Amino acid sequence: MEQSKIEQMLASLNPAQREAATYNIGPLLVLAGPGSGKTRVLTSRIAWLLSQDKAEANEILAITFTNQAADEISQRLQEALGQELPRVSTFHSWAYQLLKEGRLDKELLTPIDEELAKDLFKDCALNLGHKAKEAGELYKTLSKLRQEWPLNVDSVPTLNKLYGEYRQQLHRLGVCDFDELILDALRLLSDDHDLRQELIAKIKWILIDEFQDVSPAQYELLKLLAPKNANITFVGDPCQSIYSFRGAEPELINHLQADFPGLETIWLDICYRCPQNFLDGASHMLKAGAPNLFVPKLVSSKGTGKKIALKVCRDEYTEARWIARTIDKIVGGLSFDSINFGKASGQTMRSFNEIAVLYRLNALGDLLEKELKLQGIPVNRPGKAVKSINSDLKKLHHLWEIVHNKNRKFHLEMLAAKTAEDKVNESSLRELELMRLRIEPAELLLKLAQYLELDIDSPSIQGLLKRVKHQQGSFNLSLFMRDEADLLDLNFEAVSLLTLHAAKGLEFPIVFVAGCETGLIPWKENKLIDEERRLFYVGLTRAEDELYLSYAKKRSFWGQRIKGEPSPFIKDIPGNLLRPIKTQRPKKQKAKTRQLTLFD
Repeated sequence: MEQSKIEQMLASLNPAQREAATYNIGPLLVLAGPGSGKTRVLTSRIAWLLSQDKAEANEILAITFTNQAADEISQRLQEALGQELPRVSTFHSWAYQLLKEGRLDKELLTPIDEELAKDLFKDCALNLGHKAKEAGELYKTLSKLRQEWPLNVDSVPTLNKLYGEYRQQLHRLGVCDFDELILDALRLLSDDHDLRQELIAKIKWILIDEFQDVSPAQYELLKLLAPKNANITFVGDPCQSIYSFRGAEPELINHLQADFPGLETIWLDICYRCPQNFLDGASHMLKAGAPNLFVPKLVSSKGTGKKIALKVCRDEYTEARWIARTIDKIVGGLSFDSINFGKASGQTMRSFNEIAVLYRLNALGDLLEKELKLQGIPVNRPGKAVKSINSDLKKLHHLWEIVHNKNRKFHLEMLAAKTAEDKVNESSLRELELMRLRIEPAELLLKLAQYLELDIDSPSIQGLLKRVKHQQGSFNLSLFMRDEADLLDLNFEAVSLLTLHAAKGLEFPIVFVAGCETGLIPWKENKLIDEERRLFYVGLTRAEDELYLSYAKKRSFWGQRIKGEPSPFIKDIPGNLLRPIKTQRPKKQKAKTRQLTLFD
């Protein structure tokens, strides 16, 4: 280990960051606002623990919310240390590894994606006489119940028998869903006292990123591993808690002091991402709906910066065209349209991958994607690949499991339903299985994509390849396909189209937030208005240099024509921080004087 690199890493931190990174022993809470350097603190803390011989790599457990964040921390540690590194993973990846190691005598159930899990649950519900719409609501109810521990399905009598049938079906197929992964890990540690004590003795330092998005069940899993005096570091920001539909409860932070007496708290209040105008606009908006909410004052290291641009559009088509043309102008007029009509400046001012377009619902991305592509602007939209049950990624996952001989029959049936018959030919599959023994996982994934005749240059497949390349040891492919952010390759030269949820933890020099209308922001079906504010706060604080908000006066959405009013959240941003963008009408050309001809 190069001590000089560790010293340089610590020297680059501000006083609060350095205090957090070098905090000695006991429980610690680091409250980190957007852009305040929490990833740097986590990386520096792990490096410091290793450099001070306070822990071996295998004695550190680091949990992040996305694989994207886990890879970033691992890469930074690799650059700084160049030695054996601790495992950095998501809750679900860690639970999967725990179950794999703790159930040596049993066959491990392999995870499937959420869309497939919903379909299997629906089949069970229909077999028991439930209607399709009712099945969808019951799945949501079950998902909510499974975020708590102990699990209490009996509280909903309709679910009791159905949940039992669903679990039996999962076991018959040799699979599990993401919620069951956490519950199975809880069942294992609750039942196996010896294994739990072994883990407590082995894991001496625990670091949890994005704690505000932890569910009660995940928190109970942590408490099974961490005594009250444990060396555990929580990093989070209650103002960015946006995952209640996955069981997140920002109030869990209030339980830490009781569960871990002696907990110290350190605030990170310097923002290195956003200019002050963006921070002030976001914090004013957040406080307006919750006057009693404590929103820490963040100070920007970048000065005042530009004002937040606001564009009012006639309809969704006007909005999409305006965003596309603005992006075209930002990158220097390099789209096909600008080049064809002689509007190109010939000089790129920004790269496409420095720009993100965010929206509340994934459905809003369809028109935006279409319009950007019409303008010749490359697009990276991982959410489409995650949500579609028949996407190329799902086909790739089924083939991956087949060649690894995991639940072969099930995945053969799934693949056969999604692709051509010749792709499930036994002789060719056997060749792929033999190939697996000779090549690295990333190369195998590429070969499988080529076998399925998929577009290997697509952003989603390139993003998945990137995830696989960074993995050490065994892993499950489906765990990389749960979140949009995990399939996002930020080096891919394209504009990122993302939901506001997927954008958390990311940053871009230029950010557009589209569809800022009442009914969309806040989303009318989410009764948790405070969470909708926090979600908008997340969107506003993704931007490093330029921030554009837009809304349409009329919008067709899910078959209805809706009259759009500006989001009440926009009204809560002080007017002096906004910069309205006026529609520029083309100037009238002066009539040219016609020269008389010989015959006039």
